[in-house]
Amino acid sequence: MRARMEFTNVISSNVVEIVYVTNDDCDKTVYRSHLDIIGSLYVTYNNFRTYRYIDVTLKDVSSCLNSESIGRALNLIVKRNYESEEIVKSNAQY
Repeated sequence: MRARMEFTNVISSNVVEIVYVTNDDCDKTVYRSHLDIIGSLYVTYNNFRTYRYIDVTLKDVSSCLNSESIGRALNLIVKRNYESEEIVKSNAQY
């Protein structure tokens, strides 16, 4: 099973949209907490470039969304700790 969470009205000067998609195997894995679930985090910035951050925990996504500054939290928590790739919109399927 795969779950998808989409946040389109992000209050941020740097981020336009955030989409989190759990990995396909999340229902077959035993987690200590729902916050340990991993997935892909898609972030569209105000320059309209979208990046996919790989195997991000739900805990880190939640920390970013609940922070005072989403952009700063993404820099400190996600960009520094997870691999990423730029997504070309014509090929995007998330």
